[in-house]
Amino acid sequence: MLQFALVNLLNPLVLSIFFLWTSASLVAGELRFYPVPADVVQARMDRLKQKNEDRGNEVRLMFEEAGCKGEDLTQEKPEGGKSNVVCRLKGQTDETIVVGAHFDHVTKGSGAVDNWSGVSLLPSLFTSLSRLSARRYTWILIGFAREEQGLIGSSQYVRSLSKEQLAKVQAMINIDSIGMDSPKIWVQRSDPRLVRAAAALAKAVAVVIEGVDIQQVGDSDSHPFQARKIPVLDIHSVTQENLAILHSERDIRTAVSDAHHYQTYQFLAALTAWLDENFTRIPKQ
Repeated sequence: MLQFALVNLLNPLVLSIFFLWTSASLVAGELRFYPVPADVVQARMDRLKQKNEDRGNEVRLMFEEAGCKGEDLTQEKPEGGKSNVVCRLKGQTDETIVVGAHFDHVTKGSGAVDNWSGVSLLPSLFTSLSRLSARRYTWILIGFAREEQGLIGSSQYVRSLSKEQLAKVQAMINIDSIGMDSPKIWVQRSDPRLVRAAAALAKAVAVVIEGVDIQQVGDSDSHPFQARKIPVLDIHSVTQENLAILHSERDIRTAVSDAHHYQTYQFLAALTAWLDENFTRIPKQ
């Protein structure tokens, strides 16, 4: 388990990282990133709302409180439904990496796992990324609407991008149903390069991360991006043992372990910081 004592946002975590890609290829470096304290992540998780419209509004409010506002924070309405919440964090280039999580849920339960657990991390990831001293990429963090009705929000977002804008999207990370267990990667749905990068980073920072593919669930918001040949990484916490929690009355706040939830956030804060600096260095084979 990844353990950090740091609570001061003005000082980064500094990790010496060694990635063994192949027996003949070693990349070494130093990673600096800025995780917010556990109580901040937990407090955002506790702001769970029941109505989907209220959830979208709460995501926007949390982004504003984290510092994403003005022209960098928009709500883009899919056809006939609730609005995506889109936060842009500018980098040195207009090449982008998208991090997304849907905020809507089905009528059963309160949708704490699926997917307030994922979308409530986005403002904390915004803070982590905003503290990087020299961001290469422009990061787009999106709370997607209407995933449960057929990926409507994510599909609409991808369709709204011009050919030139699509060409600038380098990768997409999807966060869905985390915190029930340690972080998992949906390997079948994810780009092999990103899987290797995530696995190597997890090993370097002593996070247990597994590849778990669950066959009984539908597509995720990464699918519209993958369909346009954008590399994706799907992060979740679903196992055969806890799968039945999803879309049930058991999907309530207590189904999310604060320890697993924060561990996943720490891992994603480290991963996004590392990708910002090293994405182009990931071996293609």
